Amino acid sequence: MAKLSVDQALLKAKAHAQKGEIEDAKNLYQIVLQAFPQNEQAQQGLATLNKPKLSAAAEIPPQEIINQLINLYNQEKFAEVVDQAQMLTEQYPKAFLIWNILGVSNKRLGQIKAASEAFKKVTELKPNDALGFNSFGVTLKEQGKLEEAIRSYAKALSLNPNYADAYNNMGNALNALGKLDEAIASYEKALSLKPDYTSAYYSMGNALKAQGKLEEAIASYEKALFFKPDYVDAYNNLGNALQDQSKFGDAIEVYKKAVSFKPNYLAAYVNIGNALREQGRLEEAIASYEQALSFNPCMEVAHNNLGVVFEEQGKLDEALASYEQALSSKPDYTIVQSQKLHLQAHICDWSSLDRDRSLIAGLGVLTEGVPPFRFLSFEDAPEQHRSRSVNYVRRKFSLERVVDFRKSEQVPKRLKVGYFSADFHNHATMYLMAQIFERHDKEQFDIYAYSYGPDKQDEMRKRLIENVDVFHDVREMSDMQIVEQARSEQLDIAIDLKGFTKGARLAPFAHGLASVQIS
Repeated sequence: MAKLSVDQALLKAKAHAQKGEIEDAKNLYQIVLQAFPQNEQAQQGLATLNKPKLSAAAEIPPQEIINQLINLYNQEKFAEVVDQAQMLTEQYPKAFLIWNILGVSNKRLGQIKAASEAFKKVTELKPNDALGFNSFGVTLKEQGKLEEAIRSYAKALSLNPNYADAYNNMGNALNALGKLDEAIASYEKALSLKPDYTSAYYSMGNALKAQGKLEEAIASYEKALFFKPDYVDAYNNLGNALQDQSKFGDAIEVYKKAVSFKPNYLAAYVNIGNALREQGRLEEAIASYEQALSFNPCMEVAHNNLGVVFEEQGKLDEALASYEQALSSKPDYTIVQSQKLHLQAHICDWSSLDRDRSLIAGLGVLTEGVPPFRFLSFEDAPEQHRSRSVNYVRRKFSLERVVDFRKSEQVPKRLKVGYFSADFHNHATMYLMAQIFERHDKEQFDIYAYSYGPDKQDEMRKRLIENVDVFHDVREMSDMQIVEQARSEQLDIAIDLKGFTKGARLAPFAHGLASVQIS
């Protein structure tokens, strides 16, 4: 038999085997072996065909073995489960239940890639199993493969349109992609199927908060807490939403509720400190950050926030030490790197600044966003400053405009101009701006002032109020309440007087106050 004929015979034998024509395949392999007894392909092919077929029952481990695995899992002996399940998959490669147990156990161990591979095998062995596709999607999301995760959830939902968990998980993946409207719709679908679904209420609250819809977010968190009164993450994020509304006292009470259920809840202690700092209660804020550090001495965000308070108190050496502690735990903590650089320049610590100078060009440009104002004195590079500002705003205000400002068909008799600031009192800004307010042409402009700074009844504040058409004290308003107030007055131009300096409130501008905005 010529070599070409051997190859043809082997291919034909393989084709017969794939079609289930076993005897024809065996005959061809035997013909090849008669002419070429050492032909490995023919030997292997014939050996495979001569293997006894496993019955359907023999492809599944005995129930006793499955029960042993489940008992180990319930005892949280996940490593043992993985070891045993791995061996069983070699003995029973088509037992999807073993692959599923392997997947969930690897996930509990934090071995997400291995878990994902196991769940993928489940979907291949049981392609009509919605649970398998949902589990596979969860591990894909945890690996950052968001589009693949969404496709897996969609497959689960095509198999089971009433699968509330898959809708919730799809919402989480859409949320991570920034597709907030689609995420909220997915959460709502989950809740229509499972009205007491606490995780869906919580996740929907997060998406609504990201959109700046704070009242709706608060209602969603409160709904989650109605069904699960000890849901500490919901308390924490409810507190964050209240902080965004400048309701710092209410936020503190909510955070305290969280730590009453979980006394070592570090994020809540940090957030209590942040709210106290906003109220000017700096010593109490320090105590709250130190409480968090008593549970975790390496918690970098607590060290950072402690440094910020020390800096506000003028305790600059203590502030620098706190920043260094934060960086010892997280050397690439960009916010702290920028604060430390700024403080070193402020205290004229030139030798330390020189050692860290190599960081300046990349911070906020090649890294995540950092407050750009701190870098104005470090480099004469307008393009760098612009890039840093754009990156910072994108990181801090990932909001979609929710209103389309349409150009009026008629030219207004007077343009409405709104000024927004925290410095409408005896402050450098007012000394620079006072005559501008006084010299606006009242025939052409209506001037609105929105103050979100302290209510100081001093000379410069009175001077401002006397020279504008409308004055609003909005310091107690949430960002969205300010937006609604400004839009109701149909401003033509909105002007921010704070930029990236201390006390700025840029979120209303991110939502959109007027068709023309200036900062």
